[in-house]
Amino acid sequence: MCRTKHISNFTIAACLAFPLVACGYTAGDFGRPKPQYTNSSYWPLLSQAAKAWREEPQSFGGTTDDERELRDRSWHFLMPQFPQNRFDELMAQMRVDGILPPVTGTVKEIYINMLLSGDPFKSLASRFRRLAEDIEADRLLIADFKQIYARVVEGDRVRRRSLEHVHDLTEAERLDTFARIDENIALNKWVYRDLCYRIEMYRYALERLVLMGPMREAIYAERGLGTLSIECQAGPFGGANLKAAGSGKRLITK
Repeated sequence: MCRTKHISNFTIAACLAFPLVACGYTAGDFGRPKPQYTNSSYWPLLSQAAKAWREEPQSFGGTTDDERELRDRSWHFLMPQFPQNRFDELMAQMRVDGILPPVTGTVKEIYINMLLSGDPFKSLASRFRRLAEDIEADRLLIADFKQIYARVVEGDRVRRRSLEHVHDLTEAERLDTFARIDENIALNKWVYRDLCYRIEMYRYALERLVLMGPMREAIYAERGLGTLSIECQAGPFGGANLKAAGSGKRLITK
C-alpha cells in the first residue's frame, strides 16, 4: 500500500510513522534524538530510499567532524519549538532525517499562545523576559552554526580542488563528492529559512505583548530581535523570507 507511486507524502509518512509512534524519544544535544535502534539503524535506510525516489542528492562517504557538528546543531532550528503532539514531532524528525521532504514555515501564532498559556495572572514582564531569552539563545546558536559552516565550506573547496589530483577517479566518486557539497549547501539554506520564520514568529509575539501591556522589558526583546534579524538578512536569502521582522519598524526602542 505504501509503495504506490501516486500516493501523497503524508500517506507515506503515516505508513512509516504509525509503527514507530510508540517508540521512546529522548532528546539529546540541540534537540536531536539520542541514538536508538529506530533512528540509527532503520531510519537511515528509509532516508536513502526516500531521497533516491525524490531524486535528491545524497552522499555515502564519511563525514568530517565539522559536518557532523553542523548537522547536530541544525536540529535546534529544524525541529518545532513546541510540537503539538508526538505525531507532529515524529513528522518533523522524519523531515530532518530526510525520510520526508524538507518543509519550512510555522504558524506564527503558536509562540504567543505558548507565552500566554498557564497562569493568566502571571506578570507580562516574565513573558517579555522569556521572549528575550529565546531570541538570545537563537542568536548564540546561529552564530556558532555560521562559524562551523564556514569551516565546512572551506573543506568543500578543498574537495573541489582535490578532484583534479585524484588518480583513477571514478564517476561514482566524483558524483558522491558533489552530492556531499550540495547536501551541505542545502542544509545551510534550510536552517536560515527556518531562522527567518522564527524571527517573524518572535516579532508577531512582541507586537501582541506590547499591545497587551507596554513595559520596559520589551526593549530588551526588541533589541535582541533586531540583532537576530541581521543574521537572517545576512544569510543565503538576504532576508527575503523575513517580512515583519525585517521591516525596520521599531515598537519601543528609541
